[in-house]
Amino acid sequence: MLQQFLVDRDERTFAAIVKRHGGMVMEVCRSVLHHQQDAEDVFQATFLVLARKADSIRNRQSLGSWLHGVGYRLALKMRDQAGGRRDREPIVHEPGKTDGFDDLTMGELRAIVHEELDRLTEGYRTALLLCYWEGKTRDEAAALLGITADAFKKCLERARRLLGSRLVQRGLAPASAFFAALFTTGAVDASVPFILTKTTAEAASAFAAGEISTGASASAVAMAEGVIQTMNITKWISSLVIALLLGAVGVALGYAGYQTFGNDAMGAELAPVTLGPPAIVQANGKTSPKSDREPIAGIWRIASGVAEGKPMPAEFIQFARLQFHADGKFAMTVLEESKPGRYKLVGPGRIDLKSDINENDLSQGIFKFDGADSLTICFSNGKDARPTEFAAGEGSAQVLMHLARAKPGEEKPKVDLKDLDAVREAANRAISANNLKQIALAMHNYEAVYKHFPRHAIYSKDGKKPLLSWRVEILPFIDQDQLYKQFKLDEPWDSPHNIKLVEKMPKTFAAPGTAGKAKRGETNYQVITGPDTMFDGPKKMRFQDITDGTSNTLMAVEASNPVAWTRPDDLTMPKDKDKLPAVGGLFSNGFHIMLCDGSVRLLPLRPDVATFRALVTPAAAD
Repeated sequence: MLQQFLVDRDERTFAAIVKRHGGMVMEVCRSVLHHQQDAEDVFQATFLVLARKADSIRNRQSLGSWLHGVGYRLALKMRDQAGGRRDREPIVHEPGKTDGFDDLTMGELRAIVHEELDRLTEGYRTALLLCYWEGKTRDEAAALLGITADAFKKCLERARRLLGSRLVQRGLAPASAFFAALFTTGAVDASVPFILTKTTAEAASAFAAGEISTGASASAVAMAEGVIQTMNITKWISSLVIALLLGAVGVALGYAGYQTFGNDAMGAELAPVTLGPPAIVQANGKTSPKSDREPIAGIWRIASGVAEGKPMPAEFIQFARLQFHADGKFAMTVLEESKPGRYKLVGPGRIDLKSDINENDLSQGIFKFDGADSLTICFSNGKDARPTEFAAGEGSAQVLMHLARAKPGEEKPKVDLKDLDAVREAANRAISANNLKQIALAMHNYEAVYKHFPRHAIYSKDGKKPLLSWRVEILPFIDQDQLYKQFKLDEPWDSPHNIKLVEKMPKTFAAPGTAGKAKRGETNYQVITGPDTMFDGPKKMRFQDITDGTSNTLMAVEASNPVAWTRPDDLTMPKDKDKLPAVGGLFSNGFHIMLCDGSVRLLPLRPDVATFRALVTPAAAD
């Protein structure tokens, strides 16, 4: 249904979504809040957010889990804003429901369950919601998620055990009957009035289109706008973190790609780590045994950092926090988004990190204290050995961070909205640079297989007519082999068959920060073609042909004007030697170029023309 709504934006489709998930969302709101009107406002706000952010939901089969998270957090914010004023006003309970408890006790129990549900990973929460809220059988839920019934059964059992253990820690002894009594699908569905479902759907459809609707309360609209703004900020910052750290310590910090379900170990939570007494390395190099509850435990902000030889952006330093718990848990938080993991102190000044997202990921590091509130930590990626020194030189795939213990008031970053444009551009720059690195890696892998770099285009059999872009040629080398097989390589890019594939452009070719210039299926990543370039028609270039040096020869660039990614259309050098091709325009302080050695550089918007033209030629001795 969500996909259908994204296609037709039809109010009736959205009403069906509200009807299907509304009972669960209302249950969350009522469990957290103690005022009926507040609960309805949060209910509406949750679906307004969905209407605007539907296209950003990665796993649409886990929509219930997504709605639970948004609704729960909005309800908490509403409760904090209302304060004690609302606590004295009773919520309107469903008539005739006792379930063996009085209404107040049942409400408290549900609030606890929703709190613990929110703490679960998405996979576990989805499994519980599908079976206990939406009334799906195990086979139905497994089919919906595209996994085997056995795999889903194991995941559901793990989810129940994990949730049950957390409830036991809070003084409850849950069983199957307990879950069923708390969350009976029919009873929950009946708790949402028809008129509320109808007005919410009407308001959400208008809200998605940027129109004003009287169907939603002013409070609901304000809450929705606020959480959407927070989501956008978080997305920008998280994108910056991912692009910055993915090639280095991203494994350690839990940013490795993953799927909610996939195998029998899906979503598995790491067993608690028993830490031995760490030997803390002091500034003088001596060690002193201290309890594992001291002194690394706490929240740390980044004072400065270096990744692959480059300073971390100020925006990242401003919004990121690292937290080490005494029980071995670890998290990196960027604004409100947290990526969890576990750490273990394995010897004097040595630390290992594991991701909760992928328990096979391991990053090894070293650390030292310079006083009680200053910590220096250096990590390798999951493939490299533990660092032997506190350094992160270019090409080392290491990250060095100098941390300062967060003082009262510094536990969470302060967001100044006027800085958002700078934050967004910094994130986009990092994403674009990472895209170009992935393209460079694909080019190198292509050369390793075929003993030459891809040509400017896939040519017709007679070698005269360019049919498809080099970007199509490298698809198998950016994990897009299935898409590559869909092309008819003997037909032009705009043939009736191939033109349909333009809209399937991989994200690697999508340049951020295009300010609306690029349409769907268009890219700004282009090569420079023509005589004496790396892409001279059907000529096949090899590494040995780059006599000027791979670090001195340009391979691809951010172009000003986007083109259809499958079209064999790129930049050419102007005949006038005082002019440059149309490059840059994505960012305010420069543009990226990708060199033949795989490195990416940021050039000023107005680079020296002679230097740039020299970079374009691979064998001109310049």
